[in-house]
Amino acid sequence: MINSDGLSPLKAQKALDKQTIQWKNEYLFNNHGINFDKLPDWQKRGIGIYFMNYEKEGYNPITKQTVLVVRRKLNVNLELPRQNYEYSNLITKLYDNMIVNSKIKERT
Repeated sequence: MINSDGLSPLKAQKALDKQTIQWKNEYLFNNHGINFDKLPDWQKRGIGIYFMNYEKEGYNPITKQTVLVVRRKLNVNLELPRQNYEYSNLITKLYDNMIVNSKIKERT
């Protein structure tokens, strides 16, 4: 948006870095008609797309036994945490999940 005001991306970033959140909200509304507070969370903070592990009952045809297996599913998170500590917890959980996945792959 600010690029359309004639500023280069670098100059636009530097100009925005110096401004308060209130100024940025007013700028969006006055110059572009966008009420930032009414935007969906995913437009304000982005989205997360990541794999998550889950356990599922499976069947081993060799041993003819029911077994518990770990599967992955793609998770799309449209509501990323707002607070730094909540976001840090999410990243830690995803990292731990990634480590578990790599260990499972090593065993197979």
